[in-house]
Amino acid sequence: LTVTLQIGPLTAAVEQMGLVASVSFPEDGGNLGPLNLGFGFKPPKGVALSINSGPVKGGGYLFFDPDQAMYAGAVQLSIKALSLSAVGVVTARLPDGSDGFSMLVMITAEFPPIQLGFGFSLIGIGGLVGIHRGMEQDVLADRLREGRLGSILFPRDVVANVHTIIDDIRAVFPAQRDRYVFGPMVKVGWGANSLLEIDVAVLLSVPAPITIAILGRVRAALPTKDDPVIDLRLEVLGLIDLGR
Repeated sequence: LTVTLQIGPLTAAVEQMGLVASVSFPEDGGNLGPLNLGFGFKPPKGVALSINSGPVKGGGYLFFDPDQAMYAGAVQLSIKALSLSAVGVVTARLPDGSDGFSMLVMITAEFPPIQLGFGFSLIGIGGLVGIHRGMEQDVLADRLREGRLGSILFPRDVVANVHTIIDDIRAVFPAQRDRYVFGPMVKVGWGANSLLEIDVAVLLSVPAPITIAILGRVRAALPTKDDPVIDLRLEVLGLIDLGR
């Protein structure tokens, strides 16, 4: 059963909760003659919340995967011209099946332009932190060739695309004991109404062997990015592997 509740500007939803039936044939009989029938509560697979109240808009989604002992979710909030997004993954079991945890959190913020000079302006900042998480260079290169760096560099509509984003970042930054990854990201615009947008992230994987990944994305949309006639995009990836 999936239940949705709406109260004014607030909407909440509980996804896939219900009952689990169990049937057995005990030697001494059950509650239905030779048959024993029981029921248990099935906790919800996901919970979602959204708000749309004038200048404040946003929502969040949290889900649990019991097979992988994984909690994951996303939240997005807009307050007038300020937009905040966050995506997170927490697992309670390491890939080898041993007890432990790993965590990956990515947060971004976009805001009105802050002038930097020469027509450039700062329009977004963000960061990524991974605990007991590695960084797969080959998978990152594959995501570049597939045009899917957007799951890492300022992802759009994180709540609606949460499953795709989670799958991508889990593949690029897999759980790995005693490895850590972190780094900042920035979004820069150039020209009127940010005619040219440049996203850059520098990600560091430690300890030794230390790996540095430099991710970049450039977009030029003419005449406007909301209704472009020409839409040019470029994605770049640089890798520095100090262990090699």
